[in-house]
Amino acid sequence: MPTLYPFAASAANNMRDFLEALQILAITSSPVMLASLPHVPHEMLKELSEAASIPDEKKSLVHTVSIGLQSVIRHCPLAAFREIYRKLTLLLLKGSILRLEETGAEPVPGWTGISASIRESCSCADYAQLAHTFQILFQDNFASSKQTLLEIGVEGAEKITGF
Repeated sequence: MPTLYPFAASAANNMRDFLEALQILAITSSPVMLASLPHVPHEMLKELSEAASIPDEKKSLVHTVSIGLQSVIRHCPLAAFREIYRKLTLLLLKGSILRLEETGAEPVPGWTGISASIRESCSCADYAQLAHTFQILFQDNFASSKQTLLEIGVEGAEKITGF
């Protein structure tokens, strides 16, 4: 048992870090995206729209989040936000273990409306709607991830509150 305990503690720490990164994104994404999106090239908005159009919902979600975070990291005029979002992106990788059993074809609750809003926002460059949609996306992701961590018994997940 002593050899398994440090791994279990490390895995729990990683999962809590992941959940806290989602929590920060759920709180900050709307204003940060709103500051960044006017500086994002049209080609990247097109990539974002294409990512939101992928038929496999889970795969679409992952690609959409990735491009959304990249848009901040690459194009936000505020260096502090770029650096913070770089670090949050790294913390999100700690949660990738939650997707090991997924194929990309799993349904994502609420994704139909979120993806439609992202596509519509990108097509008419409605940055306020797009920023708001990302906030909803991260809030939903936080809630479902927290529920998953509670279900699998990650110690301390219950202490990470909503927004």
